[in-house]
Amino acid sequence: MDKILRLLIIYLLGFAVSCGYVAEKTEKTVEIKKEPEKENNYRVIKKNQPPPLIIKPAVEKISPLENRFFTFSADNAPLKTVLYAVAKDAGLNIAISPDINPEIPVTANFNNTPVKTALEIITDLAGVYYEIKGNVIYIKATKTKVFHLPYVHSKSKYKADLGGDVLGSSGTTGGYSGGTTGTAVTSPSVANLKGDFSLKYENPNDINEYYKQLEDSLKKILSV
Repeated sequence: MDKILRLLIIYLLGFAVSCGYVAEKTEKTVEIKKEPEKENNYRVIKKNQPPPLIIKPAVEKISPLENRFFTFSADNAPLKTVLYAVAKDAGLNIAISPDINPEIPVTANFNNTPVKTALEIITDLAGVYYEIKGNVIYIKATKTKVFHLPYVHSKSKYKADLGGDVLGSSGTTGGYSGGTTGTAVTSPSVANLKGDFSLKYENPNDINEYYKQLEDSLKKILSV
């Protein structure tokens, strides 16, 4: 009886302990190792590209005579004196060619006139030309210009003879066949057979004069 009671107590204690036991949950962490990225051994080859096109802005070339005015009065004054006055008011230097007579008398009156206009009038009166390079006014006796002349006609002529006496000068034929001698036969129409070809082309005489064309072309250009 005592033995049974002990077994029962042991059983109850064991049951109570088992009911009060809470199994601990264990979390299993799985680590996924990330494979190291393979180095990209590819090289990017850049083609030599042309540099970007840089368009320069259009810059208007301003004459040093712009916005400058000239006031001067001359009565039979030497050309050099008038030109010196123009250069002084324009703030420029001046150089006169030795081919020019600097004592040419000039009579003119300018009152607040644009320097460019005054200089053109003075050079026209004196029969000279001017050119501006940098800050210097060059006075010259002549002026060089390049003109393109139109096509100059030339005289052309062509002639050709073709053929001649096709059958020979005699125009006779003969032969021997089967013991029989052939007789000569002459045909006037055949004997005089001849081919002739002629082509002739000419321009009018006034067009064919080279120097006259050249002179006329220059007159037209200079009159513009």
